[in-house]
Amino acid sequence: MKTVHIITGPTASGKSARAYALAESHHGVVINADAMQCYAPLPILSAQPTVDEQKEIPHRMYGFLNPLEKLNAARWAELARAEIENAFADGLQPILCGGTGLYLKALTEGMAVVPDIDPSVRMNLQTRLTAEGLPALYAELQKIDAELAARLKPNDTQRILRGLEVFIGTNRKLSEWQQAEHLCPPEYEFKWEIILPEREVLYDKINHRTHAMIAGGVLDEVRGVEIPEASTAWKTHGYREFRSHLRGEISLDEAITQTQQVTRNYAKRQFTWWRNQSLR
Repeated sequence: MKTVHIITGPTASGKSARAYALAESHHGVVINADAMQCYAPLPILSAQPTVDEQKEIPHRMYGFLNPLEKLNAARWAELARAEIENAFADGLQPILCGGTGLYLKALTEGMAVVPDIDPSVRMNLQTRLTAEGLPALYAELQKIDAELAARLKPNDTQRILRGLEVFIGTNRKLSEWQQAEHLCPPEYEFKWEIILPEREVLYDKINHRTHAMIAGGVLDEVRGVEIPEASTAWKTHGYREFRSHLRGEISLDEAITQTQQVTRNYAKRQFTWWRNQSLR
């Protein structure tokens, strides 16, 4: 059985460096498994491998989407599976690297596939979002799919819209789709490596990385792109905070502090999630 390496863990844990080293020693290709790093406009803020790193070692599925394109776990798994097969065909060792656990579980365990939905459904929901506000749409989701709504935060725009979109487009609750028979995963042996540093060490790395992003030009990067709120890329940690600073709403120090905090909060959730997973 073919072996696929998976390097995962919370943000800033050292996944990219570990994957790079493994690719060097195993004649490998690094395949992105981080949702935010799939989007093109924010390579610094999303901590994508540098241009030089991607020249030295083959990297796939980094920065290949524009902010208006949709990506979910099923689509990512399909794309990743194709890149894995391409790697084996080229005589390279596939190494998945990233911390988006749902994407990795979709690939390794399979998941129900929701049919394609007419784009007009999402467009209508976006119009309603502007006109009615998110609380009204969340209340609607609570009525039609209470199980899903209970798992979501009331400010989770992307997932609330997705829940409504699926119900309107398929006349079936998203929570029901998620409970449906999963696809059989591809016949690979997955070799997991979960990097879980001590939390204080991880938080310190997050703080330092934020300052390194400033030195690397992240403010110019954020200044140069306008990302719609409904886009997955809009949720990149630091985008809203640095955007607020550039608009004169908060100071740079406040933007840095807030970015560090939201990133640490996310890392904490990832840390807990990975500790509780039973992996195949």
